Amino acid sequence: MSLTHQHNSLPQDGNRISRYLICIIFVCCVVCGVADAAPILHQGLSTYYHANAAASCSMGDNFDYTMTTALGVADYDGSAMCGAYLRVIGPKGEAVVRVVDTCGSCKPGELDLNQEAFEKVADIRRGREPLRWHILSPALNTMVQYHFKAGSNAWWAGVQIRNHRNPVAKLEYLKPDGTWSNIERAKYNYFVQKKPGLGVGPFTFRVTDMFGHSFVDKNIELLAGGTIEGKNQFPFESAPEVPTDVQYAMRDEKPIVPQARQLASRRIASAEVRPSYVPKPAPSVEVNPQDNVPTQDQLPDARNLDQLVNSRTSDNVNTQDDVPDETQDETDVEDPSPDNQNLDQLVNSRTSQ
Repeated sequence: MSLTHQHNSLPQDGNRISRYLICIIFVCCVVCGVADAAPILHQGLSTYYHANAAASCSMGDNFDYTMTTALGVADYDGSAMCGAYLRVIGPKGEAVVRVVDTCGSCKPGELDLNQEAFEKVADIRRGREPLRWHILSPALNTMVQYHFKAGSNAWWAGVQIRNHRNPVAKLEYLKPDGTWSNIERAKYNYFVQKKPGLGVGPFTFRVTDMFGHSFVDKNIELLAGGTIEGKNQFPFESAPEVPTDVQYAMRDEKPIVPQARQLASRRIASAEVRPSYVPKPAPSVEVNPQDNVPTQDQLPDARNLDQLVNSRTSDNVNTQDDVPDETQDETDVEDPSPDNQNLDQLVNSRTSQ
């Protein structure tokens, strides 16, 4: 009996152990899920640029762009991080910025701050600096706002969530049949509903942040190009712990040369290594000072030189005998013209014939 009783109790003990294991796994999954949803500490090599209203998040001309940043494509996550508050920590201190743009050349963890924000956390002369940051839930005294894109109507509508404490993950609207329908988010930070549209309104929206918090706002009127204020706001989310010596540890890191100076230094280094970049000197030619110089024996005699000149010019130049003597008296020169007597004889002879 005892053996049979022990044998029959094994399945019961096995089931009990299985239940315990399932409970432990479930608790671990829940804990891990909450840990993944909480803000985490990021780090990366960051730069700066000049942000404006033409940024990817389409925050509008009335937005304050003095403390903003752009994220890489991976962190931007199809505009899911638009409007998020970030706490940035650098060697000079820290700053709170908002995400307004995307950075095509930034890797995961890297920021592209505007100049004002970069100057608060790092030396602007360095151009690039390793920084750490995390999502922040700031203290806000206002409620979430719903901005309708210009041209929105009953058949096509674009809705942007503004003034939210935490990053927005999802926007839904309540359909007439009482079910919730998800609105797709565009890369330019608008939730766009079409085919079918939202209708004429008023609407009931349910908004969810990236940490899983959600609320419902009712009686939101359709106002194309306008903004409607809601009646709710997301709760605070605890921030991750940041080591107190992070600023000092980062100061000891090797300085980063700005890109322009870095490229220039690479060219200089290449010129020093490669012989092709070094100007080649002109080839040295030994010149004999006696080359092509006639010797004394080769010099022509002055007498022979006169004879050579006279022979070359005799064909075209009159000699001394051919040149009339201008000093002769005019009386010594015979008059070549005939006298009158000889002329008459010549005429008579010609006429007699």
